[in-house]
Amino acid sequence: DLRTLLGLIERKRPKTLKHGGMPKGELKEAGRFFKADGDPGYPDFLMLFSENAGLVKNLSGRWTVNFRKVGLLENRVKLANTLLNFWKSTDRWNEWAADRTATVVKKTRSGEMLSLRKEVLAGLGKCPLGQWIAYSQFYKMLHRLSASFRELAEGPASGRALASRGTTADEILRRMLSSTLAWIGLVEVGNLCAFD
Repeated sequence: DLRTLLGLIERKRPKTLKHGGMPKGELKEAGRFFKADGDPGYPDFLMLFSENAGLVKNLSGRWTVNFRKVGLLENRVKLANTLLNFWKSTDRWNEWAADRTATVVKKTRSGEMLSLRKEVLAGLGKCPLGQWIAYSQFYKMLHRLSASFRELAEGPASGRALASRGTTADEILRRMLSSTLAWIGLVEVGNLCAFD
């Protein structure tokens, strides 16, 4: 899918937007050919990653492929590690919102999100490798192990978030697991319909 996106960029040379990225229509076109996921955020994430990893470069307001960096695609382990490191450190990807690139994260929430990502990864590190674990079981374990996740789940803001149609701890965790961490290949969601 990353190669498909880069192929489209090389063929079409799409316009570079003011804050990076490319027009949604172009991303949607690339997404029609992807094999992995129909999530509308998937092409956005791949584009953000491509920018961050230097796989694409801006030439006179147009994206083009940086062929000196595409060797990264040949090493699956290095690519997966680079994807994971990007997700752990970026503030351009925003799990607070359903459209994870549309809303600019306030710097205070950005720090909170980066901390939550580390906590989720630490929780996943406690799970047995190669075995299924029920989502509810993982949620309870994370609630027990992570003070920041527990605070998000139990704090006074969680009730207000539900009342104001904001993002709950459960929604953030589901977005992390079923999108980015599944795309990277760190987790596999066993029953997508039940998970939704």
